[in-house]
Amino acid sequence: NSTVRWTPGENNHPSIRWLSEFWFWICRKYGDSLSQFSDIPLVPVDGNANTQLVKLNINTPVILAESTTATLPPDVCKCLTTLGVIMLQNQPNFIKHTELHTFVGPPTPEGVLSVLGKLSDSAYYNMSKEEKHALCQILANVSEQSVNKNRAILLKLPIFDTLPGSRGKCGQEFVSINEAPVAPSMIARVGINNLRIKKLLIHADDPSSCKLLSILGIDRLKDTSLLSTYIFPEFSCNYYQECEIDQIMVWVLHHLSDLKGESEDFGSIVQELPFVKVNEQNTRVRPIDVFDPQDQKLIDIFRGEDVFPIGPYAERDILSFLEK
Repeated sequence: NSTVRWTPGENNHPSIRWLSEFWFWICRKYGDSLSQFSDIPLVPVDGNANTQLVKLNINTPVILAESTTATLPPDVCKCLTTLGVIMLQNQPNFIKHTELHTFVGPPTPEGVLSVLGKLSDSAYYNMSKEEKHALCQILANVSEQSVNKNRAILLKLPIFDTLPGSRGKCGQEFVSINEAPVAPSMIARVGINNLRIKKLLIHADDPSSCKLLSILGIDRLKDTSLLSTYIFPEFSCNYYQECEIDQIMVWVLHHLSDLKGESEDFGSIVQELPFVKVNEQNTRVRPIDVFDPQDQKLIDIFRGEDVFPIGPYAERDILSFLEK
């Protein structure tokens, strides 16, 4: 109901000339406000086609595809059309008024954000992966003033891709900042292909996502928080395969010094974590429960007992970390 059919000069419809003169009269008589013309169809959807007029309504998502100073990228226009936003194109010169911006968003990042605020939450989930990326790219360039004014809208947009393997899924999905924390950059450094995280985490490794997170003041999880809160608790729940636990913990031990520098408590957390393999049945114990497998005296004393690390934990470089 936001638009009406228009056949200029036919079927008792106003002609283009009449519309032009009417806008001139509005500017002369009502130069400070357009509120008197709310819900009246006065703006062509496409100035070249001239088949539809859109009503002036502050709650209708309407935006210019282009102006004399800015143009929306085609992929953003496609995305907004998918969302149900009315795209105005090829606007005639007589469509101008000091208060038109209250009804029609400009073709800028701020204009895009303003029309998004007029949509229902369910509309966002109709976007394709490419459209969500396009939306994230343009919103990464919004002004600080616009961010402060529309922060709630930005926080609920499902335009951030999740970590592959997050929530046990092979592929990615898109969520809002309100739905999940942001994974730390260490994920890319662990060296484990398709590292699975049981809980949902936002990836945000592309420049646009990173920039938008920075604008919003959203911090990533610390490496230590991800490990101690999201990964370590799943060791005892059979979520990870034995080889995955070994890969994770070998990485942790090699980076233990940096991780302890990030969190004073992390060293104690690792010391109390049963991850060291001591037999072929994959029994795992705490680092403080094992002895040096290269100490012959200890080998003689505890022969036949599961108190020595095996596998990667028996290697000299890893043993040096376990001793700490």
